[in-house]
Amino acid sequence: MSDVVRASPRRAALTAMLRRLKSGDIAPRELTDWAYVYIGHDGEPDCLPFVYLDDVYVAAEDTGHDIEEVDGWTQEEADAFLDGRPSPGLGSGWGICPPGPL
Repeated sequence: MSDVVRASPRRAALTAMLRRLKSGDIAPRELTDWAYVYIGHDGEPDCLPFVYLDDVYVAAEDTGHDIEEVDGWTQEEADAFLDGRPSPGLGSGWGICPPGPL
């Protein structure tokens, strides 16, 4: 594990935060707030869905979109990341934002 932390501290921290999310210790919105601040838009590509989801939450709040749906997308992204799979929603913008950086 120390090799992972040395190679990518932000990725290691994200993994820890995702485990907290999956155990119910933090809410999906808290995770994306954290990702926006700690990882930022210049983070590693596989970490960026969580940064962009913070933007999706803002857009959802502005448009009245269902926040519970965004929570579900965040959970799906967490599962994919922890399983080593590609982002299931990044390319589509999760149906609420244009794909990619906002």
